[in-house]
Parts: sequence; structure tokens; C-alpha cells
Amino acid sequence: MNRIPFIFFITGILSPLPLFLMTIFILFYPASVSIQKLIISFVSYAVILLSFTGGINWILAIQKPILYLQSESEEINKKRMLLTISPCIIR
Repeated sequence: MNRIPFIFFITGILSPLPLFLMTIFILFYPASVSIQKLIISFVSYAVILLSFTGGINWILAIQKPILYLQSESEEINKKRMLLTISPCIIR
């Protein structure tokens, strides 16, 4: 079994961090200030994160898991993994 590339591991671990930070900001934001944009950002990021997770699950469901492929195709797999996360980053 191949290991997950470090950059993808770190990206996966840190991806919920903005949700936690936005939750803290929403909870402790001064009541006199409108927090509509922050709530919209929170919901938008949560939807993107959910769609990304669903996309990964879909990929793993319809083909051989890309984390277990042979080493000669490892470069192609890295490009495919980057391609799957690019819509979430570009948004």
C-alpha cells in the first residue's frame, strides 16, 4: 500500500480549520455588527467541503482506489488528485 502524499494529507487535515475559525468568529462577533457575509462564507465553504468529500467518495466508489495504485502510475495519480481539488481551491 502506498502512502498518501504529504501535501494531500496536510490539505485534508487542515481543510476543516476555516469552518472552526468562522464558527468562533460568528459566536464571538459583536452584536452591533452585521455578520451576514461571515455566515454566507461559512455556508459556502461548508458546501464546497462537502462537495469535495462527496467527489472523493464518488471517485473511490467507481474505480480502484487511487491511493493503492502501482508506483509507475504514481505521477498520474498525483495529477488526478490535484485535478479533483482544483475546483474547490479556484472557487
